[in-house]
Amino acid sequence: MKVRPAAPADAPALARLLTAATLGQWVYLPGALLPLLPSAQWLVAQETEGEGEGVIASGRLSPFGPATPDALRLDLAGDAAAFTALYLGLLATLPGRLPARLLAVTREDWTSHNAFFSSAGFRNAGQSWGTHRDLTRFDPEAYAAPEERLFLLGYEVSPYEVAAPGASPTPPDWGVLCELYAAGAREVRGNPTTTPNPPTPAQLLADLRSGAAQLLVLRRRGEVLGLTHLLLPRPGHSFPAMGSVETELLTVAPGQRRRGLGTLLGAAALAWAAGEGYGRASAGGNVADLAALRLQARLGYQPEQMWLTWERRLDGVNSG
Repeated sequence: MKVRPAAPADAPALARLLTAATLGQWVYLPGALLPLLPSAQWLVAQETEGEGEGVIASGRLSPFGPATPDALRLDLAGDAAAFTALYLGLLATLPGRLPARLLAVTREDWTSHNAFFSSAGFRNAGQSWGTHRDLTRFDPEAYAAPEERLFLLGYEVSPYEVAAPGASPTPPDWGVLCELYAAGAREVRGNPTTTPNPPTPAQLLADLRSGAAQLLVLRRRGEVLGLTHLLLPRPGHSFPAMGSVETELLTVAPGQRRRGLGTLLGAAALAWAAGEGYGRASAGGNVADLAALRLQARLGYQPEQMWLTWERRLDGVNSG
């Protein structure tokens, strides 16, 4: 076995390994991986003896996200026997100044990954839940009665309309929406895996205009009181059942809570996604966020295996 940097020719093998590593929860596409290759911090393990010289495993370091600027994310896939060689090879690619920590995310049934991180000095620093909803069986009539009650009180949910790409005017209520979004993101009880990385107003607007995201907005007599942000299928990931939408954030203004408005927003989002032809919806959060988990249960989401966040501190480690 030899370890070398990943090359564009490895894209089909990497897509296969990554899809298998997630037990099919995500399907990776070779064409979407090509822009990331070649990469000095994406290594592959290749057989040099036996029946062939195929790529059997991969390891990659990448930024974890704006909310964790001190961390790099470690992703491993393929034959667990190659994980140690890939891990050490990736550490050797780091510059003289090491990041404060490495983070990895696994599901509790990814046994080979969890065994490796446990033995390699990582600690289980956080747990998260994930849920899924089959939209092909979504029945909006199940939420019709509370929706009618709230409608009579003046509450309505509708998709947020933005101008076509390239248009310059700021959409109506944009400033209010962005303030509500930022306040809701600050309230999320998260760990590195579940803490949202709120898009800037410009990024969010660009995503809405390009079709990468959708906002549904709760109003009462025109006043913005809540919103939910849906991420739509993006390059590099696809889901088995007609595509999946993911809830990035759902928030209601503090003075309007405990009235069923979160359920109203969530049900409207599911109805919109089902009407657009999506077959699956997903959501997630920190294990401590029981309110969000209860909301997902009311909306018919089913929980999956728990997600684990592994952390390895590198503070004080001499990279030389």
